[in-house]
Amino acid sequence: MHELWYRHSFSRFEITIGLQDLNVEFAGSENGSPFINSSFGIPPVISDNIPAPVFPLTAPGITGKFILSNAFTLVGAVYDGCPTAFEHNLYNTRWHLNPDDGNLLMTELQWKGNNLENSATFKAGYYHHSGLMETDSETGEKTEVFDQNYGFYLISDQTIWKANEGNRNIGFFAQVALSPANINNHHYYLGGGITLNGISKRQAGDAMGIAFASAGFHRPGQENETTLEFFYRKQIGDNFFVQPDLQYVIHPSGTGDELSNALMGILRFSLIF
Repeated sequence: MHELWYRHSFSRFEITIGLQDLNVEFAGSENGSPFINSSFGIPPVISDNIPAPVFPLTAPGITGKFILSNAFTLVGAVYDGCPTAFEHNLYNTRWHLNPDDGNLLMTELQWKGNNLENSATFKAGYYHHSGLMETDSETGEKTEVFDQNYGFYLISDQTIWKANEGNRNIGFFAQVALSPANINNHHYYLGGGITLNGISKRQAGDAMGIAFASAGFHRPGQENETTLEFFYRKQIGDNFFVQPDLQYVIHPSGTGDELSNALMGILRFSLIF
């Protein structure tokens, strides 16, 4: 079970209660979504440093969204601080609220409007995890994983060019995320990219893009990791596309081991029915 929730809408406010994916409402980028690297979906300062409820394992929570004006929206949420692991929760239907897991608070201010005569979105977010304890299954002893973890992020989506006719446009996105270095080894992230949509007159869904993601570490001897990604998406008919994707990782550092640069080829298919 990935999501199972109830949403109630008022005139300018809506509330959602149940099993939720944090990344649906928070820290997302529209122009970053065609890329496959997960950093362009949610900054790794969040997903790497705290047990965030994102794909494939989500958690119960309460989300509130308040429309401040035609341009500004404020979103806030509180989630279970640590989704129950698959080994004890095979189908994600056992939701165990444990005080040792703490809780995760998210807030995000969103602005949508026109900038440079084209559509734009800006997001500023803050997250705070109250703390996490782990219990040894054999001895029963509790160990503090971290206490009061938090961070900030900024995300921008901007259409920088749009054709007078058709669906051709160029989109840009940028991401910045920070967390105090005294709390997390991975303490900053920078990402961004450009997508060209509607490159074929015959198929409006044809697109290509290039992006980079850079994760900053401060542990001695551990170098920062940078990924370059390029994709080309070919629309075949109205309901199917194929997307070849290349990623080159410079100084892979997420594991803490010294690894050589890596080149990856990925093929994504999508069928709409």
